[in-house]
Amino acid sequence: ECDHCVYVITQIKEHADQFQAIQVLLITTAEHDTLKQFVPNQGLDRFDQIKVLRCDPNHYEETFGNSVFPTFYLYNNSGQLL
Repeated sequence: ECDHCVYVITQIKEHADQFQAIQVLLITTAEHDTLKQFVPNQGLDRFDQIKVLRCDPNHYEETFGNSVFPTFYLYNNSGQLL
């Protein structure tokens, strides 16, 4: 778990009522076993609008470009990237 990710997730959860019309996708290269623990430990399974997705580390850069990860993408209810 990276401290930055935990901080941002905490902020998103604290303000989840403001994200009702926004889907939050958390993209990571963490292993499945790590995610199985991380999602419930962070309480992310309680929020329909927050999804944690795994991207194979070998395909991350070609899919998302050269960016830091996990990466946070915010979409509005029309599917538009904010």
